[in-house]
Amino acid sequence: MKQYLSIAFLLISGILSGQETKYEKYNWNVTPEVLQNDTVNPVNGVKFTYERRIKEVYLNKDNFFEEINVFHRRIRVETNNAIDNYNKIYVPVNNVIAILNIKARFISSGGKITELERENIKEVKNLENKGDYRIFAIEGIEIGGEIEYFYTLRTKLDAFQSIWMQGAEPRMNVVVILTFLQNLITLSKAITDSPILLLKKMIKPAFDNTG
Repeated sequence: MKQYLSIAFLLISGILSGQETKYEKYNWNVTPEVLQNDTVNPVNGVKFTYERRIKEVYLNKDNFFEEINVFHRRIRVETNNAIDNYNKIYVPVNNVIAILNIKARFISSGGKITELERENIKEVKNLENKGDYRIFAIEGIEIGGEIEYFYTLRTKLDAFQSIWMQGAEPRMNVVVILTFLQNLITLSKAITDSPILLLKKMIKPAFDNTG
């Protein structure tokens, strides 16, 4: 199943610098939300029960465009092979200005929560010639439970990019949020053979008095 979103940003002059960002302090619910997903069968013992991607484009205090990128996912594991394949999380940090947050936890089928200890996050330089990563393993994984993690990164603006939303594993509750200044025009094209939810939020600059 092929599903991705192609995005291009056109930069327009006259945008007020130093915009406040909305998602740099993104966080999850302390108590994990109970998701209804039993109607979808796993593939190879895995299904992604929740996925949220947020891209917020803003102008920093030095008058350069930057992005806040949030990636948040929950993975249901139903077999030992699935546990072996998904017990390590890789966060790509090439061209990242700052790592704002990384969190992970395991939620057992009985509701027990095991949080990731931050000291277990390791830095790896140029992993297999694919760039720099932060890597961590999820402890205490059991069949029938869910791995949940998110990370928030601050990066330079990538004016032409694509977001892949589908793969071999079934995905449910997929949301993509694009947030950008009103004077920053975005051209987006979704290429998909199944429905996704795409939200675009436009923030008016402070000098705009049109209401």
